[in-house]
Amino acid sequence: MRFLLSVAAFVLRLLMHNISNNNNMKKLILSVGLTLGIVFSSNAVLITSTNGLAAAGVAVLPTMLGGSCQVRYILLTSPSGTQSASCQIYDTPYTGTWQTNAAYTSATRYFTNGYVTTWTNYYGATNTFTNIVMVSALTTNVAASNALSAMFTLTAPTNLSAQFENLNANFNRGIMVTNTGVGPLYITVGYLQ
Repeated sequence: MRFLLSVAAFVLRLLMHNISNNNNMKKLILSVGLTLGIVFSSNAVLITSTNGLAAAGVAVLPTMLGGSCQVRYILLTSPSGTQSASCQIYDTPYTGTWQTNAAYTSATRYFTNGYVTTWTNYYGATNTFTNIVMVSALTTNVAASNALSAMFTLTAPTNLSAQFENLNANFNRGIMVTNTGVGPLYITVGYLQ
């Protein structure tokens, strides 16, 4: 990132030197350069969300802008005195673990020897030509319901916390957590958006 900033500064200095007579152009180039410098040097803010779940509970964690985010770490805490905490985390904005895909049409394309021509010339020699043809076959696929696969299955020991770091997992639709244990749990998710 610093390399990009130094290259941008060099290009700005070069342009400023070549356009020494036009002050409006200098101001425009300087303002564009400063804006780009601010954009490229800004960092994303790490957002944390903490939720408590009862046994067999489900929660959709709120994301600031809704939808996609990059999960950096997860802290799972088991407050129960007798049970360990376990949960599954899904990439979905809903509380269900099933997904229905609508019916759609797909095309399969393949090449075959589909067009053969025969030609006899003036002297009686026969020439046969085989032309390759691309065939498209359309298939209508029915609607299907599929179980979502969990992005993570996590467990924390009894009366302890387990921290899972450096995950860098991209969630495209949202974060949904289900408590698969028999006791309550607390989950903290740190993500970038």
